[in-house]
Amino acid sequence: MRTIKLKWYSDPEHAWLRISRRDADFLGILPQITSYSYQSKHGNILYLEEDQDAALVLDALMKRGRDARPCWGIGVVERTRRSGIRYLPAYFHELYYTVYSKEHNLYEKIDRVDQFIQEHVSDMYHIPRPSADYPWGIEQFYTVLDQARGFIRERGFYAYSTDKHDLIVTNSRHRMIVDNARTAEILKLIYVK
Repeated sequence: MRTIKLKWYSDPEHAWLRISRRDADFLGILPQITSYSYQSKHGNILYLEEDQDAALVLDALMKRGRDARPCWGIGVVERTRRSGIRYLPAYFHELYYTVYSKEHNLYEKIDRVDQFIQEHVSDMYHIPRPSADYPWGIEQFYTVLDQARGFIRERGFYAYSTDKHDLIVTNSRHRMIVDNARTAEILKLIYVK
């Protein structure tokens, strides 16, 4: 059973239901959400408008039955003036980003992952770098890249490698499944023959 965390926010004109993008993806409602809803700067938190999109969550919870259990935040966050939610970016459905490919060397991979995290995930996280006093071996590069992928995953994204050794980050479980299915097919073709 999965716990879905929910909380209502409102101002004098409108209200929004807060849900993580990962939970909305689990419920299968991402393609149906309209652009009248909002998302956090990094897209991992959604604020679904009350008239149509919030109902999608409630319907999906009812259909899931015992698979999903709502956990409601205490109270409703009410504002007497315009809510800051209105100044967030409008909801968009899919993020699909190739962070690096096999053409990049290890230093470029570190730089590209750090840049992606700064722009799309959190500007508070910085990837460590090797220094002249403490040069890295190849194991340290891969350890740091694995930790960065873990940080990205913890923030509600899917981060994985393709058969071409590209690092892909997406917020769509469907895209990840399609890519992994292609990778499995290619590996099957390579190793079966």
